[in-house]
Amino acid sequence: MEEKGQNENVDIPEVSPAGERHEIATILGGEDAFLYGNVLTEDAEDCATSSSCDSSYDWASREVSDFRSLFRSRVVLEDWVENSCVLRTLGYRSCIKLVACRENERVFHERENATNDFFYFYSSPFYDLYIRLPLTSFQMEALAIRPIVSLFLRFFRCRPVAKRGWVSLISEPGDALLELYSQSYRGFKDKFFKVSILDSGWALFFDEDGSPKFPLYWTQNPLRFTSWPEDKMTIEELEALSVLTALPHPFSSCRIINCLEHDDFDSRVFGAASKRMKEVEEETSRPLPNGMWDSSFNLSHKIDFNLDDSEKKVVESMTEQQMADAMLELASRAAMAAWHMAYASDRGVLRVELEKARTQLKDLTTEYAMKRERDQLQRERDQLATELEQSTKTVAALTKERDSLLLAAAEEQEIREEMSEAIIVEHTRGFKKALRQVAHLLQVSTEGVAFDLRKDAYEGVDARVATTEEPNVEATGGSAAGSPDVVID
Repeated sequence: MEEKGQNENVDIPEVSPAGERHEIATILGGEDAFLYGNVLTEDAEDCATSSSCDSSYDWASREVSDFRSLFRSRVVLEDWVENSCVLRTLGYRSCIKLVACRENERVFHERENATNDFFYFYSSPFYDLYIRLPLTSFQMEALAIRPIVSLFLRFFRCRPVAKRGWVSLISEPGDALLELYSQSYRGFKDKFFKVSILDSGWALFFDEDGSPKFPLYWTQNPLRFTSWPEDKMTIEELEALSVLTALPHPFSSCRIINCLEHDDFDSRVFGAASKRMKEVEEETSRPLPNGMWDSSFNLSHKIDFNLDDSEKKVVESMTEQQMADAMLELASRAAMAAWHMAYASDRGVLRVELEKARTQLKDLTTEYAMKRERDQLQRERDQLATELEQSTKTVAALTKERDSLLLAAAEEQEIREEMSEAIIVEHTRGFKKALRQVAHLLQVSTEGVAFDLRKDAYEGVDARVATTEEPNVEATGGSAAGSPDVVID
C-alpha cells in the first residue's frame, strides 16, 4: 500500500526472546502522525458457532445489538485503510492486522473460535482523536482502569448503565478539567472492525504473565468508579495534580487535539494553555458595564450537556427541521411565559387576592370555631335528649305502676266495704236470732220496758252502759225512754 506523508527512515521495534515489555508513551504529532495505509487486512473469519444465536450475550444492551459493522468485507476495510492513518510507524505493520466482521458479529462478542486474540476498535478515533496502533501505555492503562492513571480518574468518573452498553466518562461536577470534545458525538456505532494481534506484536498488548494489558473484550461486570481520592496518590502524583489544578480549566479538548496536526504541537498546546489562562484572568476581572446585557456576557460556551446513550439516540434521530421546530416552539413558549410574567401579571391583583384569601381564611377559621361549638352543643343536646327519653320511659313505667296500685287499692276498698256491710248484716241477723231464742226459751218478753239493750247487769243490779253511739232501737226492738242512766266506772 502507498505510504503518504511518512519518512522512510523509521525504527522497527524488536521483541526480545525473553518477552521484554515495550512501553510506548510517545504522542505522535505533526507529520509523524500521518502514516496512511501499510496495514494488513483480512476477510471475516468463518466460525463454527453462530454468535447471533448465543444466549450468553443477553447481558448486552439491545441498542448495541442493533448495530452491525460496516466493515463486513475486506474490500471495504482496505478502502478505509488506504485513506486512514492507523499505525504509529511502519515498524508495527507486522504486529497487527485488521479483520472484517461477520454479518452476525457485534462489537461486544468474545473471541469464540478466532485464531488469534483480538479486540474491537471503532474507526472514528483514528481521524478524530489521532489514536494510533499500538496504543500507548497510558491509553491501555486507562482502558484497564489501573491506579497508575489516578490523575486521570481524579477528574473523571464512569456513568453506570442498567444494561451493558457504551459507557460514558463524565467530568467530576464542579471540577471539569476538559470541555467536551463534542456535545453530540454520533455516527460511530456501526464503524468497527477487529484488530487481530499477531505473534510479533504479542508483547505489545500482553504482560509477561500472559494477561492482557487492558480488557480485550467487553465484560458483563464493568468496573464502576468515581474520582480517585487524593489520599491514595503518591507524592509524585500529588505534585503533578497541583500543576494540573493550577492550569486554567475547563480547557478545550478539541483545541488540544487539533494541535496534533502540527509538528510543533507541544509548543502550540502550551501556547493555547497560556492564552486560555490569560482569558480566564481577563474573564474574572473584566468589567461588565451593561450587566447581563453586556456583549461580553456569554454563557453558551460554559454549558455542557452530559447526555446518556438513550438521550443521545433521541437527539441523533431528529432531523434539522424537527430540531428547528422544537427550538421555535420552546422559544415561543419561553417568550410567552416571560411576557406574561413581566407585563400581563399584576402584583396589585395578587395582593388583593392574597388579602381576599386571608379574609376568607379568617372567616373560615371563625366558621370552623362556630361549627366546633355548634357540634359540641349538638352533642350535648343529643345527650340531654337521650336522658329525657330515658326519664320519660321511667315516668311512664312509674305512672303505669301507680295506676295499677290505685286500681288494686280501689278494688281492696270495695272488697273492704262489701265485707263491712256483710259483717254488720250478719251480726244484726245473729243478734235478732238471739233475741228470738231468749223469748222462746226463757219465756221472757223482749218487748217490755224492762228489757233495755242499753243496760247491763252488774253484780245483780241493772246498769246503763256508756256508749258513744246511740243504740240501734230497731235492732233491740224496744224503747229506752224512762230508763235511769247508770254509769259504771
